[in-house]
Amino acid sequence: MSEEPKATVRAKIATDMDKDIGVRLFKLRKLRKLSCKDLATSIGVSHQQLKKYENGVNRICASRLQALADVLGVPVMHFYADNADYGNDSDILKRQVEYLEGLQGFLKIINKDKREAICQMVQLFAQEGEQEALAQPAEEVSVPGKRSRKPSRANIKAA
Repeated sequence: MSEEPKATVRAKIATDMDKDIGVRLFKLRKLRKLSCKDLATSIGVSHQQLKKYENGVNRICASRLQALADVLGVPVMHFYADNADYGNDSDILKRQVEYLEGLQGFLKIINKDKREAICQMVQLFAQEGEQEALAQPAEEVSVPGKRSRKPSRANIKAA
């Protein structure tokens, strides 16, 4: 009779990656201006446990990390440093703040034509890349029910 190999059990000891995730969690919580207690309550743990996560003392299970990402409004990949396509912490946080501020402003625009024009402009920038779009001559933006006009670069940059 041959014996089956024993499964290797990894110790549940926090690693450097857990510490890095904790630092990102702490920074994001502060950016969102959430208290430790409020964030902990929203994911169903004590504030002491959340501090252990932030300090890299305890590991965060996948489902809890997803809950944190959902509450903080970021993808789970935000917590992982090795995702080269995603950018560094500073860039990520700036983009998220810009996104939220832009969305809040957009939701306040009552005029449907203006919202559509903004969507067209954003799509244009997304297709060509912001730097490339600003370097080239402005293209005409058509707004339903309005005359087409060229947006001024000063207005685009100020927006």
